[in-house]
Amino acid sequence: MKADLKAGNSVYDAMTDLFKFHREYGEPEHEDSYWSKLIDAASELNNKYKNTEVAGIVSRHLVATMAMLDKAVDKGKG
Repeated sequence: MKADLKAGNSVYDAMTDLFKFHREYGEPEHEDSYWSKLIDAASELNNKYKNTEVAGIVSRHLVATMAMLDKAVDKGKG
């Protein structure tokens, strides 16, 4: 059955925040300031959802996204 997700629902809010995180940091850069801001933003998001039903999803998504960006930099993208 289709979920009725709206703002204020932890799943909706987390997915929206994760999308915004990816949109903000989705093009990796070689600058230390980029990585510092990315880590700070990831930590903030992880803490925001720490004690919610989506905590595991959020933390795993953030780690996977950062690994993907790191790999892209290693391949010369960004």
